[in-house]
Amino acid sequence: MKNDIDSGTDALRGAVAARNKQQNLTYLAKEIGVSNEALHSFARGTTTLAADKLQALAGMIYGGNAEFVPELDRLRSVNKVEPVSLGIHPPRYVPPSDRYEVGTLTSAGPQPVKPTVKKVERQRKLGWV
Repeated sequence: MKNDIDSGTDALRGAVAARNKQQNLTYLAKEIGVSNEALHSFARGTTTLAADKLQALAGMIYGGNAEFVPELDRLRSVNKVEPVSLGIHPPRYVPPSDRYEVGTLTSAGPQPVKPTVKKVERQRKLGWV
């Protein structure tokens, strides 16, 4: 078996071979209408299946999301819906055209204000001296 996937048949063959390592292929063979030995020999690469069996196999393996096109020997997505944008792009950033003057080291800008504490006059208690 080749390592390269050049066609839809090769992709299906690789998927069947991978499923053969994980589980029994009897159910898959029964669903597409071929014998278990024919499906095993297809996975090994010794035989090929009919076009209608390959289409049924692609439907079973890929869950109805892909179809086999025998004229092109390719797998094609069955999703025909046009992609929908999830949002709009934000407007392009244009930097402001104002020029800012940067002060020099000798020029003094606004200085911090030192807080002053107000002195509170104590009131004298009237009464005993």
